[in-house]
Amino acid sequence: MKIFLLLLATLIAISGGYVFADNSEPPDAQPINVGHPNGVASENCRFSGVNFENSVIYAAGELSGRPLDFQIDQTGQMATQMDVTVHSPDKAVILMLGAYEPTIWNIKWSKQTKITAVVASGYHRQAIAGLAASVPTLISAQHDNEPCGYFIVSEQELKYLNNHSRKLFGRGVDKVFFAKRGRVHVGEKLPTGTRLITSSAVTPRSYYDQNAPLAGPTALKDAVRKGYLRRATQDDVWKWIDAIAEKMKNEDIPPVYPNGQPKRFKVDVSIAYVVLKPFKLPAGMYGGNIRPQRCCLSERGAWPLNYLRF
Repeated sequence: MKIFLLLLATLIAISGGYVFADNSEPPDAQPINVGHPNGVASENCRFSGVNFENSVIYAAGELSGRPLDFQIDQTGQMATQMDVTVHSPDKAVILMLGAYEPTIWNIKWSKQTKITAVVASGYHRQAIAGLAASVPTLISAQHDNEPCGYFIVSEQELKYLNNHSRKLFGRGVDKVFFAKRGRVHVGEKLPTGTRLITSSAVTPRSYYDQNAPLAGPTALKDAVRKGYLRRATQDDVWKWIDAIAEKMKNEDIPPVYPNGQPKRFKVDVSIAYVVLKPFKLPAGMYGGNIRPQRCCLSERGAWPLNYLRF
C-alpha cells in the first residue's frame, strides 16, 4: 500500500602550497575526516615545545557559522563554516576558536601575520582548514568526550574562556572577537587591498564525503530529483484534510460548528512535499528548516506525523 506523507518544511535562504585570496565570498565547503598534520596530543592538553611568550591570545567565534549542505559528524546536525581572517602585524597570534554547532574554521591571514597556534573547540565536532601545516593545533569537542573539555565563544559563555586559556597557555585571553553570519575578522583592521594567504593543504572541501547523505533543504531537493519526494499541491493538502475528516467519523469526537467538518485551509505548497516511497528524514531538518504537521495520508486514512519512524 502506498503511503503519502506531506512534509512541510521551511527552507532557509542554506598540494601543500599557499594561495592568495581576496575578501570575496569563498566557495561552499562540500562534505572526510581529515586530521591536521600538527595536531597536539589531547591527553596532556598542552602545546609542548612552543613558545607563547610574545604572542597575543585572541578568541573568536559564535554559536554557529553559515550553514552547509552536509555533515562532518554523526550527530545529525548540519555543518557550518566560519571564515576567519587575521591581521596582526606587530604581534604573533594564538587563536582560540569556538562554536556550538559542528563547524569548519576556514582561516586566512595577512603576510604580516604570524599564527603561533590554533585551538578549535565546541560542543559538536570542529575542523580546521586553510591553516599552514607548520602551525600546531588542538581540537577538542564535548561530543567527542575529549579530556581537554570544550569552550564556546559567545556572549553567554565568556566567563569560561579565561579558564581554558590559562589551562592551555598559562594566561587569560587578550581580546574576544564575535563572528557575524559566518565571518569574523581577528586583530587590527585590515587595510584596503590587503591580500590574504591560505593553505591549500587542507581546505573546507577536504571534509566532503561523497558517500555521506546530504543535509537540510539541499537533501530535500536531491530527494525530489531521485523520485523519493515530489512537490505538493493544494489538492494534496485538501486530500489530507478530507482523510482526517473521514477518519473522525468513526471516532467519538463532537462536530465542529458550523458544519461539523475540519476547516479547509491553504498551505504554502512551495515548501511542502509528498513522500512517494520510503524516505529517511535528512539531518538538519530542525528549527527554521522544518515545520512538521499532522499529515500522513494513505488509502486507509490519516495518521499523526509522529506515528512514523525516520
